[in-house]
Amino acid sequence: MTIQQPKHTPPHLHHLENGNIQLILKGKPFLMLSGELHNSSLSSAEFMSEVWPAMKAQSINTLLGSVTWETVEPKEGQFDFSELDLVLAGAREHDMHLVLLWFGTYKNGISTYAPGWVKRDTKRFPRVQVLEAGGVKRTVEMITPLSNEACEADSRAFAALMRYLAKVDSEHNTVLMVQVENETGLLRDSRDRSRRADKAFNEPVPVGLLEYLNKTDLHPRFKERFPEVPSSANEAFMAYHISSYVGRVAEAGGKEYPIPLYTNTWLNFDDPSQLDLRGVPIVVGGGADAGVYPSGGPCPHVLDIWRYNTPAPDFLAPDLYFHDYETVCKNYSEQRNALFIPEQRRDENGSRRVWLSYATHGALGASPFGIDTGAEVVGREFKLLAQTKDYL
Repeated sequence: MTIQQPKHTPPHLHHLENGNIQLILKGKPFLMLSGELHNSSLSSAEFMSEVWPAMKAQSINTLLGSVTWETVEPKEGQFDFSELDLVLAGAREHDMHLVLLWFGTYKNGISTYAPGWVKRDTKRFPRVQVLEAGGVKRTVEMITPLSNEACEADSRAFAALMRYLAKVDSEHNTVLMVQVENETGLLRDSRDRSRRADKAFNEPVPVGLLEYLNKTDLHPRFKERFPEVPSSANEAFMAYHISSYVGRVAEAGGKEYPIPLYTNTWLNFDDPSQLDLRGVPIVVGGGADAGVYPSGGPCPHVLDIWRYNTPAPDFLAPDLYFHDYETVCKNYSEQRNALFIPEQRRDENGSRRVWLSYATHGALGASPFGIDTGAEVVGREFKLLAQTKDYL
């Protein structure tokens, strides 16, 4: 009996000997001229019907958009991908590719997009507690990454999404990559103060992690922040448990459909006075203290902890708004990490800087945010990039 092989392997990353990394689509390198939609745009095929042609007119070939846990599993164990079916059909009709953003347990440091049946069951899916002034503990709307039940539920949902994509899209390759969770980490405190977290915090550091850090050529930012023993044990603790959670979710999905997976970062900033905020609240740009920026997210100084726990995601990616653009590109292309910018500014300042990511640092893509409400400025750069994409 002859087994029929698929016409194409799924989209995947290819590491060249010179250190460059390419996204391979149907046997050829593909450069994503990408933009990220507003959070809810991809949830409506009707809304997207007017977006596709407007994006094509600006030489955008890839759009990033969310798929939320609450919409695909409104009741536990019952999955609905009917709207995503229509969205995929619209993308194919307009020869557009997608990067799906899995808003599962975590979105911007909280659990906004978890289904109602998860939000209501605080015993099964316990929350994080933070320490406020006066030593008072307060429960926040973030499911603790130490919840095995929550991780298993999220993993099942993400696996269902990837299994669906393998069934309906493996021949088309409309979806190039998937982001696992969004801007993970804890705001308002440096670590979870719940009872189960306190218990885990007082246990010895996992031996496997220590052995890995002793053997690994560590990221320069890790060496700067933790020259001997980590002084910021709280953030290291959160990085360990959040990365373990995300790694398990990614692994479950990757087994169903092995296309590139990644997770993104709400960056910290060691000297907030240097941020180019222009009136935007400081928290948007990240601060110097864990908890002002999401503690435990994959910032440069804890990337080594993340790599230990997340072999399933192919790379870690920065959301780059107000930081020094080239420094961040360097931080996230260290250690042969593929550079991809899922979110960045779409104004003239941000749009011009995409040349640094593409032409200097070999980025897979750089994605101005809110692209569906203002792509013209970005389009000027992307139209030029489109003329050079074969070379790049």
